[in-house]
Amino acid sequence: GFDLGPFPAVRAWLDRVRAQPRYAAMPA
Repeated sequence: GFDLGPFPAVRAWLDRVRAQPRYAAMPA
């Protein structure tokens, strides 16, 4: 995967997306 350490805003956004009840993973 990607190292999102330098991008806390992106990591926080991903956490919010995963928290959505209808979240569907985007194809890799």
